[in-house]
Amino acid sequence: MTGQADKLKVRAGLCAAVLFLFLALPQVAWFLGQFDNAPCRFAADLLQKPHQILTDTEHWTQDLRMRFGRKAPISTNLLFLGIDASNYRDVIQPEDLTASPILEQLKENFPWSREVWAVLVERLAQAGARVIALDLLFAAEGKGDERLREVIEKYRDKVVLAVNLTSVTTDERGAGGRGNVDTLVLPAPTVLPPQPGRPAYMDDRLGLINIFMDTDGVFRSATYRYHHETMPYLRPGEELLSMPARILQKMGRQDAIPPGYRDYRIRWAAEPGEGFPIRSVLEVFDQKLWTRNYINTGIISNKVVLVGPAANFFQDLHRTPFEQDMLGPEIHLNILNAALQGEFLSEPPPWLSALSIVAAGALALLIIMRITKPAWRATAMLGAVVAYAASCQVLFNEAGVLLSFVQPSLAFLASSFPLLIYDFVLEQREKTRIRGTLERYVSRDVVRELLDNPQSFLNTLGGVRKPVTILFSDIRNFTSQSENTKPEDLVTHLNEYFDEMVPIVFRQHGRLDKFIGDAVMADWGSITTAGPREDACRAVRAALAMQERLAYLNKRWQQQGRQTFAIGIGINHGEVIIGNLGSHEKMEVSVIGDAVNLASRLEGGVTKEYHVPIALGESVAKLVHDHFILRTVDLIQVKGKSRPIEVFTVLAERNTGVIEPPWLADYEQAVKLYRQRRFKEAEQLLAKCLAQVPDDFLCQRYLERCRELILNPPDDSWDGVFVMKSK
Repeated sequence: MTGQADKLKVRAGLCAAVLFLFLALPQVAWFLGQFDNAPCRFAADLLQKPHQILTDTEHWTQDLRMRFGRKAPISTNLLFLGIDASNYRDVIQPEDLTASPILEQLKENFPWSREVWAVLVERLAQAGARVIALDLLFAAEGKGDERLREVIEKYRDKVVLAVNLTSVTTDERGAGGRGNVDTLVLPAPTVLPPQPGRPAYMDDRLGLINIFMDTDGVFRSATYRYHHETMPYLRPGEELLSMPARILQKMGRQDAIPPGYRDYRIRWAAEPGEGFPIRSVLEVFDQKLWTRNYINTGIISNKVVLVGPAANFFQDLHRTPFEQDMLGPEIHLNILNAALQGEFLSEPPPWLSALSIVAAGALALLIIMRITKPAWRATAMLGAVVAYAASCQVLFNEAGVLLSFVQPSLAFLASSFPLLIYDFVLEQREKTRIRGTLERYVSRDVVRELLDNPQSFLNTLGGVRKPVTILFSDIRNFTSQSENTKPEDLVTHLNEYFDEMVPIVFRQHGRLDKFIGDAVMADWGSITTAGPREDACRAVRAALAMQERLAYLNKRWQQQGRQTFAIGIGINHGEVIIGNLGSHEKMEVSVIGDAVNLASRLEGGVTKEYHVPIALGESVAKLVHDHFILRTVDLIQVKGKSRPIEVFTVLAERNTGVIEPPWLADYEQAVKLYRQRRFKEAEQLLAKCLAQVPDDFLCQRYLERCRELILNPPDDSWDGVFVMKSK
C-alpha cells in the first residue's frame, strides 16, 4: 500500500507542476514586469511569449468554431451599396447621360465631385431609406461641398458620416523631437460645419469607422461606444459612437447599442461576400436601373443603406475569422447586424478558465490511474479531447459561449505526458526486475513471450506444431565423475560450465528449453524464428562455439588441477509440438515429438558410438551443407526407429578461413564405395586417409568393416545400415 501511495503522490506532484506552469505563467510574467531593470524585463518578455502563443492559438480555435458553427441571422433591413470601380466610363452609355447627367462625373476617376454623394443621399432619402451611412472620408474641401452640406442638413436625422482616428507624426518643437499623436479625421467644415459651443467631433451625424484588430491582426471584437478612458482624444463626459452604433441611434434603436465602453465579440453573419450582397452604386444614378431595381421594387423603403468601398483599389480589406479578407463596410454591417440580433459572444471569467485547467489535470490523473492498457489510455485521452472540442462547439452554437479550448486541452495532454513517462519508467523497471528474476529459472524467449505477449499460446495448456531445430548436449561420464567429487564442488563446477554454455545459445538466438541434470536442451524456432535454414545454421554455430569454449575451459581447469569435461552434442530438425506442459500448479514450456527424441539419440548414442563431438541428423545437414563443412558419419538405425537416417558431423563453418581437409574427399568417396559393396576400393582410399590422419576413429571403423566384409562377403540383404543396440 505504501508503494501505491508513493506513486499517487508522485503522479499528483507531476500533474500539479504542469498545471502551475499553465496557471501561473502570466502572473509570473506580470510580476517580473513590475521591476524596472533589464534582467526582470527580459525574463518577463520571455515568459510572455509562450502565453501570447497560447492566446493566439486559442483565437485560431475560436475562428474555427466561427467558420464551422452557427452564424447570426441576417437582418432584412440592411443594404450594401458598393463603390465597385474607380470609374464607370466603360459601362455608361452616351444615351444614359441625357436621363442622368450626374453619370458624366462617374466617368471620371475617383474621388468624384461631392455633388455625386449629394444626389445619392437625396435619392435614397426620397425612396424611403431609414438611415444612409457613408463609409467615406470627406476630410479635405472639394467640389460640390455646398450641395452635399445642404443635403446632409436636410436629412440630418437619416445621414451618418464617417470619422476616423489616425496616428500622425508631428514635430514636438518644445520637446526638441518628433512623436506620434492620435487625431480625429473629421469631414471638412464645408461639408459639416461645426456647431456653436461644442466640438465638431460631437456632431450626432458622425460615427467612428476604425476597426481595431487583436494582437494577431484579426478583427473579432467591436466597440460601440468610446469615452475619454478608451479614447484619450475625448474629454471627460464626452462620448463618441462607432458608425454601427450611430446607425442604431438614427434607427431609433438606442436600446440595441450594447452598454458600457468595452469590446464585444460578435457572431458573424456569413462568409465574406455572402451575407450582404453588394449592389453597385452605379445603379442609383442610372435612371433605368434605379427605376426598375429600386423604385418599382420598393427595396429601399425603411432600409439602412451603407455606402462604401467595394473595389480592391480602396485597400479596405481586413482579416477576420474567415479564410478570406472582408471589406470594411461589410464588417460594419456585421457589427450592426450583431447588435440588431443580439448575437454577441461571451468568454467565461478567468476563474472558470483556471478551474477548467485544474479539472483537465485531474481528469488526466484519473485516466492514468484507472486505465492501465496503453491503447485504452490513448483512446480515452483522445476521446476526452474530442468530447471537449464538441462541447466547446455546442456551447458556441447554442449559448454563444467561447469556452477556452487550448489551455485546458494542453494542460490535459501536458499533464498526461509526464504521467505516462513516469508510469512507463515504473513499468519498464518492474519488467526488468521480473525479467531478470525469471531468466534465472526460465528461458529468455519464454520470459519475453510471457511479458510482451501474455495472450499468446504460451498461456494455454494446448500447443502448436512448428518446424524446430533441437540441440542436446551432455557431459561424458559425468555420473562417475560426480561420485568422487564433493557435492558443493560439483555444483560450482557444473554452474561454471553452464555459465559459459548458456550465453552461447542466447547469442545465437536460441531458446534454453531446460537443464536435464548435466545436459542442456535448447531449440531454435519454437517461439521466435528466422526461418528453418537460419535456425539450423544458428544451432550448428552454437554447437561449434560450445566445443571451442569447452576447450578453453578445460585448459584453465587443467591448470587449476580440476577435472575436465568432454561433451557430445546432437542436433536434429523436424516438426514438433510446443506448448505448456504440466499442471495448472506448475507448467513448463517445452517441445515434444519424434524430432526431439532423435536429437536425444544422436547426442546420447551416436556421438559416443562414433567418437564425434557433434552429430547432425540428415534434416539438419540438408539445411546447413552450404554453410558448413560436413562429414558423413554413417547410415544408422537408432534404437526404437525402423527407418535408418544419414548422420553427419560438422568440422567447421565455411568462409571463416578454414580450408577443407585434403583427405575429406577421399573419405567421402570411400564411404560411397563401401555402400556400393566395393570394399577393396574403399579399403585403399581409407588406408590413404589414415596415412594423413592416423588416429581418425571413423576411418579406422570403416577400414575394419571393409576388411571383415572382404573376408566374409555379406548376402543380398546387406544395405550398409548400422543398427544401434543402445540409446
